[in-house]
Amino acid sequence: MKINPQIAKDYPFLYQSAIQYKERGEKNKLWQEQVVNELSLIDAKPNKIIWEFEVKDEHCNILKNIHGGCVATVIDVCSSFAILTGKGKHHWKFVGVSTGLSVQYFVGMKAGQIARIECEAQQVGKNLGNVYTRIYNKEDNRLCYSSTHGKYRIDARL
Repeated sequence: MKINPQIAKDYPFLYQSAIQYKERGEKNKLWQEQVVNELSLIDAKPNKIIWEFEVKDEHCNILKNIHGGCVATVIDVCSSFAILTGKGKHHWKFVGVSTGLSVQYFVGMKAGQIARIECEAQQVGKNLGNVYTRIYNKEDNRLCYSSTHGKYRIDARL
């Protein structure tokens, strides 16, 4: 996982969480590391972050398109961090846990293509949050996937 240095400065909680996530994955050899290693956080603003992801052969199904489960994993990881950019009354310290993840698949992407992942925190409340994600093919700006992701805050429990 790569992070733009300006984002690390502007969003220290986001940066710290991303580093901890990466280190935990390296230490424990988590299966999602095949995805995390290809992610680059390229922009962050209040309530919105943008990632890039290079699709590789190991992310693809027999039809040579990115596997649907891989798309869901990319969305789960990327959209979770959008919660940390929330501006408002409630500021979360951790990414929380998922309460629901709904993914719509429009157009497949092939190995070698770059996905631009735009995650927008639509609501960040005291205990619940919701993030909407769109994944575009960087080459032609075509919308390939979209998602809504519900999150539950776990700050008080840690």
